[in-house]
Amino acid sequence: MRKSIKALAITVTLVIIILANSFGVSAQNPSNTEKNFTSVTPLLNVIPSSVKYAEFTALATDKSVLLNWITEQELNNNYFEVERSFNGKTFTNIGIVLDGFESGNRKNYAFKDNAASLQENSVVYYRLKQVDIYGAFTYSKMLVVRFKNNAEVVIQISPNPFVETVTAHFNSNEKGDAAIHIINLSGQTVINKNIAVNKGFINLQISGLSILPSGTYLATLVMNGKMIATQKIVK
Repeated sequence: MRKSIKALAITVTLVIIILANSFGVSAQNPSNTEKNFTSVTPLLNVIPSSVKYAEFTALATDKSVLLNWITEQELNNNYFEVERSFNGKTFTNIGIVLDGFESGNRKNYAFKDNAASLQENSVVYYRLKQVDIYGAFTYSKMLVVRFKNNAEVVIQISPNPFVETVTAHFNSNEKGDAAIHIINLSGQTVINKNIAVNKGFINLQISGLSILPSGTYLATLVMNGKMIATQKIVK
């Protein structure tokens, strides 16, 4: 009987020691459990945003500004904020551009600024704030726009980007012969359009552009043999 009681006591003692040791490890090393938990927690594979600009331009038309930019690479892009400044230091968000037009492996964007505050300034600055899907952002280069005198001629081509037909809008200060030359990036004139004009506002339609390959072109206005104005256009 005494042996049985002694054996039972030893067994109970061993069980108590084992249980105590088990609880002791948990109490003394709570960080072990924490480490095991965090080691299996999945981490987000965040890929940084990447936008490569092919070009960013601004054209002043009277007292408004037409901004165009083309990207040839976009990774995790969400949208663009257009920012304006009148001193080149303090910028204000004046609009958001969510999407553009596909042109081959490039994307074309446009924004027109015709705010009344442009009437009071002769110089204005622009930049793009590109925001990615994670909320991070980067800035483009800064453009400086100087408004021309009313006596000077400015050309505006629409639509831009174009497909088949465009219209050249310009104000002629004199009667004479006008010509629109469409020039590719190699400097070759691919389309010519000639017209006799009177003094005043002119709308000149140019068709047959479907034969041109996709890309960037320069529309040049020539008046009486003198180059007056240019604008970049995209197909």
